[in-house]
Amino acid sequence: MKVAAYIYKPAEKEYDFDQLFDYLKANLDKLDPALRDITEVYADGWVDIPNGIDDLLADIKHYDLVILYSYEGLSNTHMNKLFAGTKVYCVLTPWIGVCTSPSTEAAKKVVSTVEAKQYYKSLRSLSIRAGIKASDKQSGAAPFGYKYDDNGTLQPDEDHSTLELIKTMKATGFSVVEIAKKTGLKEKKIYHILHYWRGK
Repeated sequence: MKVAAYIYKPAEKEYDFDQLFDYLKANLDKLDPALRDITEVYADGWVDIPNGIDDLLADIKHYDLVILYSYEGLSNTHMNKLFAGTKVYCVLTPWIGVCTSPSTEAAKKVVSTVEAKQYYKSLRSLSIRAGIKASDKQSGAAPFGYKYDDNGTLQPDEDHSTLELIKTMKATGFSVVEIAKKTGLKEKKIYHILHYWRGK
């Protein structure tokens, strides 16, 4: 089964991608532990993650299931296209279950559920925690795979071979999720590295 994940971050917020993605994967155990083997992750709101909801909708025919972190940032048009293209499950609304088509009761419940008190309470709590974690992060001066020598010149470091592997795998068509599994790095880190080296 090919599974895609989608995560949304409002432009004005500083949510931590890794924490949201980890929460999404952990909660898939309640549905089916096998679904944690996500094929690709799509996201909106992070500059260094290029594939968002429009890309997901364009690729929808390639997936058997789409896992949403939340319904935040998605319009009714987005939801209808998702429901029409494949099965959809949201980890913040497990009581709805998997939506298999736009006409199912589960799909019809989504519109009213996004206004439910329980949903917004869960979303607000998780978003606050993710925002706090993101605010504590600091980025290093040198790009991944390099370090500055005493003269301030960039030199390859112990991660340089991993950097080359990441660039090679991406150039040959591997997904970010596959690269993350191979290198042991988080998906957000892979996106950040690829964003930095794009066009260089």
